[in-house]
Amino acid sequence: MIRLHAYPKLTKRQLQAYDLIVTGECLPVIAESLSVSVSAVKERVGIILKATKCANRYELIGRHYRNVIVRLTD
Repeated sequence: MIRLHAYPKLTKRQLQAYDLIVTGECLPVIAESLSVSVSAVKERVGIILKATKCANRYELIGRHYRNVIVRLTD
């Protein structure tokens, strides 16, 4: 996974969730991948959105991939 931003406020587990979110995985798949409940994933998503100042997962995904494209064209 290409992670262009260092989010020092996010834990290792939150960064694992971030990687799954930006690949477009749904909450149940993320929960299964991380071996946690869907409600735990929802909590992590909320923390990630707050830390990245994104309104929702779609904005997070868009911002991530816009940054990837910008980096690849630099």
